[in-house]
Amino acid sequence: MYKNADPRLTYFVLNKVDLAKKQEQVLTRLYQPLIGPIALSLYLTLINDYQHVPIKSQGKKLYQLQEILDIKLEDIFNSLHKLEATGLVKTFHGEMLGVGDYLAFQLVDVPEASEFFKTLLLSSLLLEKVGTTSFQNLNKEFNPTLPGFIKEGKDVSADFFDVFHLSAEKAINPDEQVLNAANLADQKADDLVRAKMSPIDWNFVKDLFSKYGISADEVDSHAGQMAQLMHFYGLSEQDFVNQVATTIVAGQDQLNIKQMQYRLNELATQNQSQKQIAQAFKRGNVKNNSPVDLNQSERELLEMAKSLTPLKFLETLKSQKGGFVTYNERNVIHRLQLNYNLPDAWVNILIKTCLDYDSVLSDNITGRIANSWLQHQVTTPEAALEFTREWQKRKVTKSSKKRVEQGTDWKKKLAQDKINKKASVSSADEQDLSEIMKNLQKFDPKD
Repeated sequence: MYKNADPRLTYFVLNKVDLAKKQEQVLTRLYQPLIGPIALSLYLTLINDYQHVPIKSQGKKLYQLQEILDIKLEDIFNSLHKLEATGLVKTFHGEMLGVGDYLAFQLVDVPEASEFFKTLLLSSLLLEKVGTTSFQNLNKEFNPTLPGFIKEGKDVSADFFDVFHLSAEKAINPDEQVLNAANLADQKADDLVRAKMSPIDWNFVKDLFSKYGISADEVDSHAGQMAQLMHFYGLSEQDFVNQVATTIVAGQDQLNIKQMQYRLNELATQNQSQKQIAQAFKRGNVKNNSPVDLNQSERELLEMAKSLTPLKFLETLKSQKGGFVTYNERNVIHRLQLNYNLPDAWVNILIKTCLDYDSVLSDNITGRIANSWLQHQVTTPEAALEFTREWQKRKVTKSSKKRVEQGTDWKKKLAQDKINKKASVSSADEQDLSEIMKNLQKFDPKD
C-alpha cells in the first residue's frame, strides 16, 4: 500500500476502460456502497485521463486530481486504496529518468453482477454495508429469476450446430490460440481473488478439521470460499479453524460457510470493540488519576461495587428492591464481561446507574450509558459516580427552571382589565377577553 505526501508526484493511466450500461449499474449500485462516492469519482476521472500511448510528457501530477475532485491528497490515496482492494485499479510505483518517482494506474473492467456476487469478499462486505434487506433486493435485481409460468414452457431455442457449421475436428480439438485465449480470460476472471491471497497450507487445514470429524473431501469442496474468508478477516489457518469450530455440528461431516461468515463477523466486531474500549480506558485513566470527593453513600456503594462480581452485585440490588434477576439480565452482564473485558467495579456502577432509570437491565440502556461514559473519558468507578452525580444535578437544575412568569402576567392583566372596564365592556372587548381566557386555559405553568 503506497502513499506519498508530494502533490507534484507524476502519474500515468495505462489503459482505457469503456463502461457499458450494465457495468455502470454494477459500479454505482454494488461498488459505490463499498468504496464511497469519492473513490467512484476518482475511478471515473482516471478513465477520462487515459492517453493512447503514455509517454513522459503526458504524465500528470497528483495536484491536478486534487483540483478536479476538490479533495485532500490524503483522501485521494484513501480512495485509491479502496479501488485497489476491490480490484478496480492496480497501482505500480517506479522511478524514471527525467520524471522521478511516478505512479502508473492500470484500470480493471467492472465485472458482471454475477461475478461480483460470486466473489465472497465483495459480497460479504456489501451485506455489511447495506444490510440484509437491501442486499437481498440488489441480489434479486441483478440476478432475476424467471417467472413461475415459464417452468411449464418448452425450450425451443436453436442449438449452435443447428445454425453454424464447424468441423468435428475443430469442435473437439480447438486451435492452440483459441485455448490460449480461453485460459487468459479465465485467469483474468480469477485475478481479483488469487492476487490477494497468500498461500494456504491446505494439508494443515485438513488436519485441523479432521479433529472435528470433517473429511478432507469436505474441506476441498469449500476451499475457495474458506480461502476468501481467511484473507478477508486476515486469519491464519490455525486461527481460522479455531474460530469457526463452533459452527461445526458434532457427528456431521459438513461445513456451513454461511454460519462461518456470521461467526467471523461477530468475532471481528467484538475484537474491534475491545480495541476501541481499551484505547478509551487508556486515555481516561490518565485523566482520572486525581482523587474524587465522594459522600458517605457513594463511598459505601463504591466499596460494595469493588467487593462483588457483577452478577452478585445485580442480585443484591434486585433483592434490595424486592425484585429478581431475569435470564436476559444475566445475558447482558455476560456480554459486558466476555465481549468487552470491562472492569467489574466499573460494570457494577454502570448496573446501579441503569437500574436508577429502569427496573430491568437491558442492552439498550447499558450501551447508551457506557458509550456516554467512555466518550467523556469516565473510566474508573469513582469517576463514574462523580459524573452521574453532576449529571443528575444539571438535570434537577434544568427541570426547576419553569416559565411561570408569563402565566402570572396574564392573570394580573386579566384582573386589571376587570377593574378598569367593569362598567362597560364592548363586544370587541368581550371577544378579546375570550381569547385571553382561551390562552390562559391552554397555558400550563409546569411547562
